[in-house]
Amino acid sequence: MKNSILTALIIITLASCSSYKMSTISSPVGIKDSKNKNLVFEYDSMKISYNFFGEDGAYEITVANKLP
Repeated sequence: MKNSILTALIIITLASCSSYKMSTISSPVGIKDSKNKNLVFEYDSMKISYNFFGEDGAYEITVANKLP
């Protein structure tokens, strides 16, 4: 009886464990787009946009060519 209660308590305790990841990004050069939560670097010939707030922690990098 004691073993089953102890085993149940251990299983409940370990089943509630979860982990979280937190990262912070800053740049003196990039422009923060508060609407889309992107970090944007824009030059005369290209635009690079970083999104660090994707679903399930995924990062998205978009490179756009501005030349015709």
